[in-house]
Amino acid sequence: YIQTSARQFGTKRPKVSRPLEGIGPKTKKAEWGCFLKWFAGWKSSTAKPVYMNEITSVHARKFSAWMIQQGYSGIYHNKVLRTCGVMMSLASASGDPFDTLPKAEENPQGRNEMTIEQMNTLLDTFKQRADQTTREIQIPNRMPKNSKQKRTYRTLAVPIMKAERELRIEDWKCANIMLWTMLRVGDACTLRWGDLHGTEVHRVINKTGRMVTYGLADQLREVLGYRPSEKKDTDFILPRLAEMYKHDGAGVSNRLNKVFSTAGIERLEDRSPKARGRKRISRFGCHAFRVFGVG
Repeated sequence: YIQTSARQFGTKRPKVSRPLEGIGPKTKKAEWGCFLKWFAGWKSSTAKPVYMNEITSVHARKFSAWMIQQGYSGIYHNKVLRTCGVMMSLASASGDPFDTLPKAEENPQGRNEMTIEQMNTLLDTFKQRADQTTREIQIPNRMPKNSKQKRTYRTLAVPIMKAERELRIEDWKCANIMLWTMLRVGDACTLRWGDLHGTEVHRVINKTGRMVTYGLADQLREVLGYRPSEKKDTDFILPRLAEMYKHDGAGVSNRLNKVFSTAGIERLEDRSPKARGRKRISRFGCHAFRVFGVG
């Protein structure tokens, strides 16, 4: 059935040449939910399909036109159509009516390039966080006897836990790796000592599987230091971030993105009230290092 087919995600591998893309079954379930949203608002005079194999190219074209009318981006439009094709395969339907549809033009929202002053401020903030040994917290004082008076707070400096201090140092190193090599956050977090070869960085990119080579700048070498004698080629340069990224890649990105706010850099930008789809877009984030990169 069309309404229950989303349950198949995560329980069965599709036997198609085009693999599931994105961050996993949860994302694909949400994209299939876009089709179900259109399906729930069925207004056509023709009979409403019940089974997956009753979906025809006519339905697929109407769904595609609906997404364009709703203001979905071309990238998301094409992703949803690919997901619908995978769902048809999972349901063992004959043919894929979504495969023949014309692809929407993909015009990704460009990210702003940071100025030199902003980048220097951001790197200084990363360094200051790495050097911090205490942090300030607000402790509430006793409630005033007079209920009309506001409660006051006092500031208390508490030591930062060792594990958090080590993570902040790795945050700073990760920011420099992304800046000087233009690697994505996942590749920077999982960079190994064996990827450093003299004055070059050789890295197989996780997203594309291709080998890339960047120069190893003296500034980056100074930040990373030389490999300790006990470290092997297979050891991660940033072991804590690598372990975190393995279980929660989005959490690592969010952790690094918060430093932008600490540095006083507004990451999100409001769109026009008349714009459809997302009302806020991200202009700055970890990707800003790739845009600004000097690798």
